[in-house]
Amino acid sequence: MLKDHNMQNEKYQKLCRAAFFVIVGLAFLAVFIYNYYTPMLSDDFSYGLQVRKAHSFADLIRQEYEQYLNWNGRSVVHLLLRITLSLPTILFKFSNSIVFTILLLLMYLNIEHRKKHDLFVLLISLMGLWLFTVDFRQTVLWQTGACNYLWGSTIILGFMTLAEKLHEKEVMTGKTLKNIPVFIGLFVFGVAAGWCNENTSGAALLFILYLLVRCRIRTGKLSPLLLCAAAGNIAGLFIMVSAPGNAIRSSYRTELHSGLVGLSARFMNITMTIRDYFFILIVVFFAEMIVLILQAQDGRDKDLKKRLERPLLFAFLFLAASYALLLTSATQPRAFFGAGLFLLVAVIQGMQECMLSEKQAGKSILMRSACWSVLAFLLLHFTFTYIECGGNLVRIYRDVNERFAYIEEQKAAGEEDITVAQVHPSFFNDYSAIEEMELSEAWQYWTNVGYAEYFEVSTVCAIPYDDWAVMTGRETQEEADISRAIEEEDELQGERRILIPGF
Repeated sequence: MLKDHNMQNEKYQKLCRAAFFVIVGLAFLAVFIYNYYTPMLSDDFSYGLQVRKAHSFADLIRQEYEQYLNWNGRSVVHLLLRITLSLPTILFKFSNSIVFTILLLLMYLNIEHRKKHDLFVLLISLMGLWLFTVDFRQTVLWQTGACNYLWGSTIILGFMTLAEKLHEKEVMTGKTLKNIPVFIGLFVFGVAAGWCNENTSGAALLFILYLLVRCRIRTGKLSPLLLCAAAGNIAGLFIMVSAPGNAIRSSYRTELHSGLVGLSARFMNITMTIRDYFFILIVVFFAEMIVLILQAQDGRDKDLKKRLERPLLFAFLFLAASYALLLTSATQPRAFFGAGLFLLVAVIQGMQECMLSEKQAGKSILMRSACWSVLAFLLLHFTFTYIECGGNLVRIYRDVNERFAYIEEQKAAGEEDITVAQVHPSFFNDYSAIEEMELSEAWQYWTNVGYAEYFEVSTVCAIPYDDWAVMTGRETQEEADISRAIEEEDELQGERRILIPGF
């Protein structure tokens, strides 16, 4: 009987292992398809033009040094951007999908009490990234945004995870790690993590300091390994925030108020951004904390402090990374990307704690049923959303490629002032940033100027697609009117759909 049970358990573990790697592969494929159909946008053109003038890696470094002196200090992520822009586009799309998959696995590794090849943790982390990431279209799919936020946050979370795992190894073995190459590597990793993104890098430093304090309380001494990690992170953060370009960039940002009133306005703006982007996650987090407290009061769990520690830690990192933005003006929502990752970890960890506490009590399956039901709902919602938005991404990709080809055609014919078609507005969706970065009818608009400089023509302006099709003889006026009427009806049908608030 015991032998049969062991054989069944072994088969179950093999099945979970296979399913785990299939899900990781599908996660890569899903984001790669969206990456493939995301065209160059906005700053991709201005940075791409700079990169095109570089003849070597040394030139890319010189360009980044100029930016460090004159614009901002995020040299690590911007150098990665320059490198990816100098390579064939498909290599970036492939690499970006790998980085996204690595971020997924890092989130998975940061959840404690998971089973081996835990499918729930993996899937809920994947759904969290796709459905609750701040401005996925700008922070994951848009090349300039992805290098700044996806790649930067992956470096930061990778550093945090490595430092914690190495320290855990020290604690388990009872021996202080004295491997010099490991110390050097962790220090360099810390410098890179500190040099990525001001608020998220700062939160990483808080995490390392938390590990140091906990180590001091538990062992009565400080870990040299964590001190090395903290030193690297501080060095990178200092290099970034002391960049001369930061002051120059800040001078272009104006605020209506200064002093205490200005600070209050920033606080309100940050708080409202948190409400707009994280309300559902915060509600779920508070519900988890209430469940854990009630479970402890009911006598189901005797170790409430331990259950709350990690969720509250990452919730604190979320708040720290968010309100660190008080130090800067005119903050874009995408700056909350790293903070959102910390909140996702806090929420998923909270789910784990609630389910584990319930399972150990052995009285109910209510929490496990609720958590798996939430996951099923998110998977179903994501499937429909992915198909719909994916279809529109393909249509946008087609429109933009037609635009590129037309510019090259007109340029070859000797035209210097070129009018192109705007993307059909009915194709706009939550996974394409083109709505915020589309060309204007005015050639002086900043995105138009970027196009003109990149394609080396005098001006580029854009008009509605149907007007452009009539202008170029691709459609008659009657056909254009019919096409416009169909598009308006499609937009109206979209507005009539029943949407779930927050999705």
